[in-house]
Amino acid sequence: MPNTLWQMRRGDCCVVVGFDPALREAYRRRLIELGFRPGVSISCVVAPSFGAPKLFQVASSVFSLERDLAQRVLINEARP
Repeated sequence: MPNTLWQMRRGDCCVVVGFDPALREAYRRRLIELGFRPGVSISCVVAPSFGAPKLFQVASSVFSLERDLAQRVLINEARP
């Protein structure tokens, strides 16, 4: 089973492989509009403790995703 964006640590890189089937279509469309689409490289810029939202870089943009949403984005194994 693929990992999720939420499992990434600061400095990790990965490639999006898809989305959790339980993710609502509206969220899936919005994530794709923002660049979180299968085949795209993502890096984790900030991963604060205590469950705070993490920051992910997609191309030249940085986005904050909370746990509930980041757990729905499936990735290949994150690598430093």
